[in-house]
This record gives sequence, structure tokens and C-alpha cells, in this order.
Amino acid sequence: MGIGHSIETQQLLHPLCLQDLFQNLARIDGSFTSFPLSGSAFIQDKFEKEFLILNLGLRFDWAWLGKTLDSKAWKTQWEEATGLESNWNKFKYKISPRLGVSFPITERTVLFFSYGHFYQLPELQYFYRDPYSGGITGNPHLDYERTILYEFGLTHQILDDWAIDIKSYAKDISHQVGTTQLKAALGIPVALFDNKSYGRARGLEFELEKRHSNFYSGKVTYTIQWADVYASSAFEDYIKSLTDFPSPIRERRAGWDIRHEVIFQLSLMAMENQHLNLFGLKLPDDWNITVLSSFSSGQPFTPFTFDLAQAQKLENTETSPSISTIDLRFSKGFRLLGVRLSLEVDVFNLFDQNNIQIGYGFNTATGKPFRYGDIQPGTNQFYDWYTMFRLMDPRQFSTGRYIKAGLRIDW
Repeated sequence: MGIGHSIETQQLLHPLCLQDLFQNLARIDGSFTSFPLSGSAFIQDKFEKEFLILNLGLRFDWAWLGKTLDSKAWKTQWEEATGLESNWNKFKYKISPRLGVSFPITERTVLFFSYGHFYQLPELQYFYRDPYSGGITGNPHLDYERTILYEFGLTHQILDDWAIDIKSYAKDISHQVGTTQLKAALGIPVALFDNKSYGRARGLEFELEKRHSNFYSGKVTYTIQWADVYASSAFEDYIKSLTDFPSPIRERRAGWDIRHEVIFQLSLMAMENQHLNLFGLKLPDDWNITVLSSFSSGQPFTPFTFDLAQAQKLENTETSPSISTIDLRFSKGFRLLGVRLSLEVDVFNLFDQNNIQIGYGFNTATGKPFRYGDIQPGTNQFYDWYTMFRLMDPRQFSTGRYIKAGLRIDW
């Protein structure tokens, strides 16, 4: 049986605090300081029989939003802005059951099934965002976001150090944060955060693993996934309202849906006093080299069209170019004056691959990043240099190669 708990506190400070300099503007800016508390506790147990392995668990998540929400002025303004009552409960909690069942059918093969509820507290800004300036307003009535996960699969030991794992999964996603447009007593349009968004995901995962032996280990994982949601982010409905884009009437492909993904990991490692002989050459001991490589299909995007109704039909129907990267990690341990030291070097994006980020400088008419020579939609004219300079956001590609180095001390 296992029992555990954790408690966390955070200090929230609005990034632009004008209160000391401009008392009146502070209300418009929505400056606030808050000290919420959150924590969790869990209990789990395991029952084993010759034909059955049963894992049972129960998790308790809780959060206290702090005294900021007790302010009479804040409550009054919130009620006037939204037209709703400020009778919220600052203490929130959820109880989530977990179940795992394994059936050994041979000495090398196990069938398994798991079921669990997983709760996530929304970003704290969604509770506290100011009600003074219109626009987007926080909602202390928000509840936890919920995901129900189902998994079914099998694990088969091919050889002593080799195993294959095949599983299917389904996720029922609900109570996700979105926004609802209101026009309350003050007559100012307000977008209020709520728990109206939802979605679902399903997929298959295949994994081949080599456990550490003969100085090396490795793993290859392939995942195929289909994810559909009402909204891909908390701000999606609000952004659409600014451009008169129609609200969705059904689920569609999630903006974060990656259809195919392959992850490859290979590690070469020698422990202390272990020496690898390579072509007759005795190598030093106490070192580790790990290569981590990933390849995935791109993110979905909506192809450009002037017709808003057509854009709604085409939402997230195209896929951006694929993404690939290779990371390298090296560590070498040694002893000095009885203390074990380890030199560690991490190289991220080893080959300096330009991976596209569709949120920045991405041309939905061509399905590629903006570049000189692109033609303005609906015309036969090139973008002028000034417009192109603005559109070619330096964030259109992910971070290039960078290196981290450090020294670790163990005693």
C-alpha cells in the first residue's frame, strides 16, 4: 500500500503593477496580488494473484483561491460586469479513482487494462483576471478540467532484454476552459471564462524496448492519434468573436493534434569500473551517451479563404510540414578527493533543424512560413518589403541548436 501527499503555494503578481504610480489606472490594469494554495493526497494498493494483478488508487486534489476574491469592490465590479452572482466557493476539490488490471496469460505475455479520472486546476489567471476593463474577465466559479482515460493493451517479452508493448487509448476530455460572450448591466461586452469546452482523443501506441545490457539500451515508440475538440485553447472563442468568425457547431480536429509521431532513444553507458572494448581499444569507465530523436507530422491549420463560412468548414483540415529533431546528451563521471563529479553536456537540436511554428509568421495560403516572393491572396502582386518584414516573424521557426554544460557533484 502506498500513501502520499503534496502541498503547493504560489504568489501571483500581475506583470504590470501600476498601483503605486497611478491609483486609478491600477483598476483598469487589473493589478492584483494573491496567495492561493493547492495540494493533493493519494492512496493506492496492489493485489496480486497467479492469474490477476490489480492496482487500485484514489487521489484527492484541492485548491484554495485565497483572500483576493473576498474584496467587496472586486465582487461588486464582477457582478456588474457579468450580471452573475459572486457566491463562489474559494475551496475546490476533486476525488479521482484509478484502476489498473493485468492478466498474465503466459510467462512472457501480459494483457492489461486501466481506467482513471485525472483533474487539472485551470491556469490561475482564469480565476483572477480583472473585471474592470471589459474584454476578458476571470471567473472564480471555474471548476477543475477533467480527463477520463481508458487504456487496453498487451506487453510481450520477445527475448530476455527485449519487449514489445502495444496499447490503444481513449480520452474523454471535458470541463475545459473556454469563453462565453456576455453583455451585462454596464453594457460593456465581456468574455467570461467558463468550463464549456470539451473534446476527445483516441490512438494507438507501439513500443519496442531494449533493457540495459551489454552497455546499451534503447526504445522506439510510434504513436498515431486522432483528437477532436470544441476549442483548442481557452481564448479561441474570444479571438473568433473579434473577427466575426462563426462559433463552431460541432467538434473538429484539435489544433494540438499530432497525427503521427516516432520517438527513438539509444543510450550507451558504462558504469564505474566497467570498460567497453571497442575494436580492441579499452575505453574509460563511468560515462553515458544518449541520443534522443523525434519525428512527427505537423500541426493542423485552416487554409486561407475570404469566405468565413468556408473557413469554418475548412478549419484545421490542412497539416503543416513535418517536424524532426535530434538531441544528444553526454556525461562523464570521475572522482576527486573522494567526491564524485560528473561533467554533463546537452546538445539540443543537434543538426540545427528549422522546425516550423504555425503560430508565428505562417502563411496559411501556401502552407509554409512567409518568405519574400509570396503573393498577396486575391491579387497578382507580391507583398511589399515592409509588410513582408513584419510578417516574417523570427519565431516562425523553433529554437535552433543550443548547448548546455554543467558539473554535477554527488556526495
